[in-house]
Amino acid sequence: PGTAYLQYEGRDAEILKAALKSGRMPAVTYDGRDPNYSGRISHMVTLVFLDDKLAAISDNNFPKEIMWMTTKEFVDRWCGGPTGKGWAVILLSPPPPPPPRN
Repeated sequence: PGTAYLQYEGRDAEILKAALKSGRMPAVTYDGRDPNYSGRISHMVTLVFLDDKLAAISDNNFPKEIMWMTTKEFVDRWCGGPTGKGWAVILLSPPPPPPPRN
């Protein structure tokens, strides 16, 4: 209760790019079809990088790995195929501070 967040359902990845640019990591739907999942799954992962060419996710089932793919592959997996819609949840509280640097 009281947690500020934004939900989005659709195919436009620009909202995900904006969240990442602000220091937030969106939770997104993901349907697998990668080396860790032989077929489709119903799962949420954390999106950690997205630009016009590449995307990267962190999957709580494989916490030591960052899964890289093309942006097109990510959008397809986020939306569950070429005609589906992806779902994203973005926490609106301030992101954590950056790591300290010497």
